[in-house]
Amino acid sequence: GTAYAMSDPLLDALMDLALAAGLGVRVGLPHQEGYWPMLAAPDLAVRAGYFARATDAGTRILQGSRLSAHPAFSGWYVPYEIEQVNWADAERRGILARYLAALAKANDSGIPLAISTFRSALPDVKTLADLWGAILDEVPVRLMVQDGVGIFGMGNYRHLAPLFALLR
Repeated sequence: GTAYAMSDPLLDALMDLALAAGLGVRVGLPHQEGYWPMLAAPDLAVRAGYFARATDAGTRILQGSRLSAHPAFSGWYVPYEIEQVNWADAERRGILARYLAALAKANDSGIPLAISTFRSALPDVKTLADLWGAILDEVPVRLMVQDGVGIFGMGNYRHLAPLFALLR
């Protein structure tokens, strides 16, 4: 069995349908509850403990999954949204980088892990390019950039320009 809410036959049928439609499926790793409250905790040990549990859960999936052998499989998705404010300082960034590196090591699919990032509208001098420039030097991941426009308006795109320049 899998650690997913879908049964193996249903998951297989979904992958087969995606393949027949010419689609790839990026499969999410387990999401640990309490992500946003954990970010608000002032004690970095809380953050480190959270990501130790997330590493264990993700590694179990990566090492025991048969999904990556399916022709519709297009990679694994790390189910956390990363922005520049809560990950700005080096200690916090180190926790995130170690987590991603551990998952990347366990990932035998040959496809880099994907993770979502967005620019927070909270006031801060750090940029997404600052954050990801440091992390991408340590571990290759595929960034899935959320536009972040929503309630922040079209002007929010200008804040993404440094990240796009880094990724080019």
